[in-house]
Amino acid sequence: MNVIQPFKKRIVIEALIFALAIALFVGLLGSLGATLIFRFVICDLSVVPVCIIAGVGLLLSVITGIIIYKKRYRINNQKIARRIDSLGLDERVTTMVEYQKDQSYVAKVQRQDTLDRLARVNVKTLRIRIPKKTIISCIAMFLVILMLLTILPAPISAMEREEIECEQRLEEIR
Repeated sequence: MNVIQPFKKRIVIEALIFALAIALFVGLLGSLGATLIFRFVICDLSVVPVCIIAGVGLLLSVITGIIIYKKRYRINNQKIARRIDSLGLDERVTTMVEYQKDQSYVAKVQRQDTLDRLARVNVKTLRIRIPKKTIISCIAMFLVILMLLTILPAPISAMEREEIECEQRLEEIR
């Protein structure tokens, strides 16, 4: 199985990229929710709420990243074999992995044939896929959060509204 080690590294990197992208998306979604709450319900965007918003995003990203990687993207020999077979090896690697403990003559010949074919395959032909849609969604969500935090004017809280009304009444009385 040492022949599939170089392929395994690329597949693990790909799985980590996918898990990190989804984790980042969920973290940004949580940050967006916290931003909306602080922006329009609490009406406070001082340093503490911004730190809370960042903390919510980071915490959600870490938790989601661990769960997603363990449940969805954890790599085993079967997944590696299927991914390598997608390079045009006609399920040779999958069969080799399934019958790795079989010591029959046919299994040995099949393993040797697969190892010969794998030796001719360049590892770099196994492209590392990148989740473009998820990354674009993360960028868009980040820009929305940035816009909510910086560009839009802050809404007036109920207390500030009462203070303004009181000041206007005092000026009318004077």
